[in-house]
Amino acid sequence: MAPYFPPGCRRLTPGPGYLEALCELNVEFISEKISHVEDKGIFTEKSGLKEVDAIIWATGFNVDWLERFPTVGRHGRSMTDVMDPDPEAYLGMFVDSLPNATLIVGPNAAPGGTTAIQTIETEYEHVVAVLKKLLLQKIKSICVKTNVVKQYTAQMFSAHKPTIFGQPRNIADGRNVAYYGGNGLNLTVAVRNPRWEDFDYTYLDELEGNPQSWLGNGFVVADVDGSSRVKHLRLENLDIPPVPTDDEEKPKALAMQNGNKTSANGVTA
Repeated sequence: MAPYFPPGCRRLTPGPGYLEALCELNVEFISEKISHVEDKGIFTEKSGLKEVDAIIWATGFNVDWLERFPTVGRHGRSMTDVMDPDPEAYLGMFVDSLPNATLIVGPNAAPGGTTAIQTIETEYEHVVAVLKKLLLQKIKSICVKTNVVKQYTAQMFSAHKPTIFGQPRNIADGRNVAYYGGNGLNLTVAVRNPRWEDFDYTYLDELEGNPQSWLGNGFVVADVDGSSRVKHLRLENLDIPPVPTDDEEKPKALAMQNGNKTSANGVTA
């Protein structure tokens, strides 16, 4: 039962209560290798048959990056071609040759010591930012540059080296393709500040010849449909300065009542 991997490389136990369950009187822990399974039970290499009423088959699950349905991008290149044998995706979201497609917590985007919910929500915020850009600027397609994907992969590999995620027990074929090369907060900051220069764009036909014509005719929709043009003047959007008060002496009084020494500016010494 002693872990054969360094702490932090993966979960030390399958979950809460697992070790406690092994200590129950009605539990027998057998560490021998399984030879084969028959209708009566399980055969181990040394002890032979262990008769059981039911077998829970828990050998793990499929964690490859191949899609469950075909996704084909430019030049006939599919998601399977991209992810096999070495999965790569910029920020774990964008795959070159697959425009207008995003993954959520794809290769090198899983948080190592942070809740996955934060990463999922942050990446969806990034997707929303991409959609807004497409709609506002009349962009037909957005696709990450190939060299950017390669640079991101190299950065992840370099960042993993001095950490537990770069240890041999955490990688099968030389590179950890699951975890992000940093903590969850680092990934959140990176994803919330898109580098639009890392992408290639194609524009709608109406913008051919002058992509800057997305600016339109100089007016906004509110000029046409009669809606408010001064939403920034609503009370809830105004930055109203606080009203000065004469309560500056109260912190001093409270500090003195507690028996603390207080300096002239009211800071407890």
